[in-house]
Amino acid sequence: MQIIMTSTAKGGEGKTTSALGLALASCERGYKTLYVDLDPTTDGTSWLGMEPQDDDLCVVDIFSADGNAKKNPERDPLGWAMQIARNSSWHDNLYVLPTHKSMETVELNTDPTVELRLKRSLVGADYDVVILDCPNRTGGPILRSAFLIADTIVYTAQDAPGLDGVFRAQDSLHEFLDEQKLRGLDAEINEVGTIFCGYQATATPQVQTFVVNELREAGILLTPLVPARTAVEKSRLSGHWLDAFGKGGKDVIEAYQELGKKIIK
Repeated sequence: MQIIMTSTAKGGEGKTTSALGLALASCERGYKTLYVDLDPTTDGTSWLGMEPQDDDLCVVDIFSADGNAKKNPERDPLGWAMQIARNSSWHDNLYVLPTHKSMETVELNTDPTVELRLKRSLVGADYDVVILDCPNRTGGPILRSAFLIADTIVYTAQDAPGLDGVFRAQDSLHEFLDEQKLRGLDAEINEVGTIFCGYQATATPQVQTFVVNELREAGILLTPLVPARTAVEKSRLSGHWLDAFGKGGKDVIEAYQELGKKIIK
């Protein structure tokens, strides 16, 4: 099972679009894929039209579970990911672990076991690929939970603030890995690079040219660049995937399919 996290320290940089784009690319290759929405903004959950209703369980319940399996075994989140995940209408191979805006409260949880709960929830899971859509943070229990289980990280950017967001996200990862080494733990996460989103190939803005060049010089630019298409916003508003929006949607899908070949093992 490959676990891929999308990360940036800046919002609005194509992180959720990339997480879903890679998830669908994975599904098209025949992989049973789990998309996990860890972002309190719930953008991915809303886009998929899978907001928890009434007593529906979601990823918040995993983080709210009891980390002490011996004292409270019925609240141990062991294997919960398989139980809570729901199949998406977007693809037969796509399963979703949705979130809720109350996910924000997880950042306030000081229980030392909270960072292990997502890992325990995936024990026994039979997914081929797991995509973690992470919040734009530089720390906190949600991001650290992702660091603990991910074997691959992908950054996203589409403007100058996004470039800073990539470098800050890198720093967060490296600080975590250094901390794990000091504890005598072997932790490795493959930094495959940065997906550039919303690239305007015609009359490219100077700032986009600058960011692309900076990422290329840093050796962390992934290609192809994801083109800017109005289909992405239409898709978000409609709750349908990009394949419902003609050539514009197809162009973006094809970009993620090519990126998937470089990212997904």
